[in-house]
Amino acid sequence: MGSKKFRNRPGIAAPKREAPVSAATEPPPGPVRAGFLPAAILCLLGALIYSNTLHNPFCFDDKMWITGNFAIKNISDLSAIWNFYPARFLTDLSFAVSYHFSRLDVVPYHVTNITMHLAATLLVWRLTLLTMATPAMRADRIARRAGWIAFMAGLVFVAHPIQTQAVNYITQRTVIMAVIFYTGTLCLYVKSRLLAIGNERPAASAALYVLSLTTAVIGMFTKEIMITLPVMILVYEYAFLRAPGRNVSWKHVIPMLLTMAIIPLVMISSRPVEMSLSPAAWGTVFQGREYWREIKPTRISSLLTQVKVMAAYIRLILVPVNQNIDYAYPFVKTFSDPSLLASILFVGAALYSALRWFARYPLTAFGVLWFFITLLPESAVITLGDPMLEHRLYLPMAFFSVSLAATLYYLVKDGRFRAFVALMLAAAACYSVMSYKRNDVWRSELSIWNDVIRKSPMNARAYNNRGHLYEDMGETEMALADYNAAVSLAPKYPPARGSRGTLLYKRGDVDGALADYDVALKADSNDYLTYCNLGAIYIQKGEPDAAIGNLDKSIAINPHYDKAFNNRGVAYMDKGELGKAIADFDKAIWLNGDYPEAFDNRGMARLKGGEFAAAIADFDAALRIEPEFGRAYVNRAIARYNKGEYEKSRKDVLRAQGLGAYVPPDFIERLKYAPGAGG
Repeated sequence: MGSKKFRNRPGIAAPKREAPVSAATEPPPGPVRAGFLPAAILCLLGALIYSNTLHNPFCFDDKMWITGNFAIKNISDLSAIWNFYPARFLTDLSFAVSYHFSRLDVVPYHVTNITMHLAATLLVWRLTLLTMATPAMRADRIARRAGWIAFMAGLVFVAHPIQTQAVNYITQRTVIMAVIFYTGTLCLYVKSRLLAIGNERPAASAALYVLSLTTAVIGMFTKEIMITLPVMILVYEYAFLRAPGRNVSWKHVIPMLLTMAIIPLVMISSRPVEMSLSPAAWGTVFQGREYWREIKPTRISSLLTQVKVMAAYIRLILVPVNQNIDYAYPFVKTFSDPSLLASILFVGAALYSALRWFARYPLTAFGVLWFFITLLPESAVITLGDPMLEHRLYLPMAFFSVSLAATLYYLVKDGRFRAFVALMLAAAACYSVMSYKRNDVWRSELSIWNDVIRKSPMNARAYNNRGHLYEDMGETEMALADYNAAVSLAPKYPPARGSRGTLLYKRGDVDGALADYDVALKADSNDYLTYCNLGAIYIQKGEPDAAIGNLDKSIAINPHYDKAFNNRGVAYMDKGELGKAIADFDKAIWLNGDYPEAFDNRGMARLKGGEFAAAIADFDAALRIEPEFGRAYVNRAIARYNKGEYEKSRKDVLRAQGLGAYVPPDFIERLKYAPGAGG
């Protein structure tokens, strides 16, 4: 490319080169580089930004990965943790540690996520400093401002509003941990290579390289996005570490490239519990992940859609407004879509510019390549149900934040350095306020879905999810209105049909419920929730055989759904098959140790079988979980009566009546004449 033409390009000054210095010797410190101060500022700012998140509740996938994840309930059972999702074993282990120490107290989970976000920020800061010490950067005038550039990159990363989803959404600890291992491995690798290039401390260089290879291997068990790390190491070698006119150091790169095999080998050789669930099973956690089911996008349509999404992501980074937990991004239907053509041109121009500017502006160019390469696993290689989710930008932001700071520095030029600092600090302040305010949307699931509906009024899944929340709050009219809205927007959307059907049944409209369930199952024959709900209807109708048939189908689709086992246990109990009933209740409790109804039902089965002491133990367990569970008091009162504990039985009856629970009149009458009754 013509250098004169490039230098005359308006608005961007060509970087000034200086005489090369020893690669292993770090550049002189900038004003904010020395000592502990920049790291402390970054951590303090991050802690302040996320100080209002500590009590935000579990939501969405947290119900599968944490609150309802039987695998993490026993930290010593490493086999169960591994089998749940081997490719994310390390992340699941971190959830098991959190559960072991805090059970379902949400505050420690948030503290952990915030702490990890701060750790990732410090690694981005450190990686930037190390990059400034590489052979490609030391002769660049920007290296004189290494401390400032690193600090500004850290500010962007820690404060940017796009990071709020990864930090607030507890399950997305997966992506934060991946970034820690990703950037941590790069820091170790780069430091090792700088020592090797400068022929300094060969033993330390070798040790750091081995450590970087180790962290790369371990990191592969955080999230599948780690698979791009070896590729980025290769690109980094080419951009920053290789000597002019020479090839990259393949002896260092090849072992890293071999680690790419870990994730596909693990995925192929194992069948995770999480992956054994049907698409419908996944959908219930986010209440209908595949909201696009009626559209049935092709592979080509999905890939073309991702080109538009990448352009939208860049817009979000540059102008982070109108953020949304659920964009319901429309799939591309035709090549003639004007917005698709514009996105292709935009993305193509960005990639072309990065390649063209690589030699002159390696920080900017590498940041652009980093952005696109790290997005590939979730945007192109694997076709996912949700085309656009903000937490997918957490890894791309790691070096793109460096690119943003460096690009602005080149634009304002060295003579206006104070303007650069002022602009970056102003942006960081703005980002901080926006992030703090965005956190408030996560204060409840209702506030989240209100925000989604306000921004995406045609999103059927949002109405369905909000309907569930209203139903849980007892606002059945508002729930029905939301279910109707969801069905109106997507008539064949199974979760909405199933949700409305269940509510209609509760309101006594059995025919309406069955009609909705029929539509749901025709749209998705693997909708295990609908089969489970049908089972519940047939239990209420006194048809246990029909109930068991539907519950068998539910369990076959999702063998880890606790409610299906509980309901089938009730159906078997109604048939008098107490052994099968207890086995199903045992399974439900194993899947969910905090399931009071399952303990209560198992107690009922044992009560019917004459096992009064065991029944009382189950009722005790149900009441420990739910102290105001009226039915469990009634059942325990009956068990205690049969065991001859009449006074305790009377106390349970009084407690049940105080809670408004129904106590059979004939039992009250018998209790009156039991020994110890007052005259």
